[in-house]
Amino acid sequence: MRTIAKLFSRSPFVPLQTHMDKVAACVEKVVAQFEAFFGQDHEAVASLADEVSRLEHEADEAKYNIQNQLPKGIFMPVAREQLLEILAIQDSLADKAENIAVLLTLKKQTVPETFRHSFKTFLAKNVEAFAAVRRIVQELDELLETGFGGAEAENVRQMVLHVARLEHEADRIQQ
Repeated sequence: MRTIAKLFSRSPFVPLQTHMDKVAACVEKVVAQFEAFFGQDHEAVASLADEVSRLEHEADEAKYNIQNQLPKGIFMPVAREQLLEILAIQDSLADKAENIAVLLTLKKQTVPETFRHSFKTFLAKNVEAFAAVRRIVQELDELLETGFGGAEAENVRQMVLHVARLEHEADRIQQ
């Protein structure tokens, strides 16, 4: 019986959720960095860029741990490749946050007031979309417990549709 039990593993979503928490920390610091950038606090912009880089490195370490420890010979509720794809998407968000953080340090400049409001609206909508995606990742355990069906599956489906709407709204603001 123990041999059969070894074929199954604990939830593969917990490490993804932990990684997403690290990605969220990067995003939160970039938001704070934009506030410093708009306030022309160049020291804070540089300090926050260093913090984002440190956090992104922590996210990379978590990603490598997941990649190295994700079992290959077990039955999982989703394919290993799909989990790794989700991980790669999450990691790309941390990478982009770090790229933005570094870009904000390259040149000390003033942002015209007329542009600030539009950009802050755009930033807020993107952060709202990110927060919605993070909530979906946090729901994956509950989805697993329900066998990917029922009310929880419908709840997650609605959450995904909400993210799609938020992304569309962000695209419209960007235009």
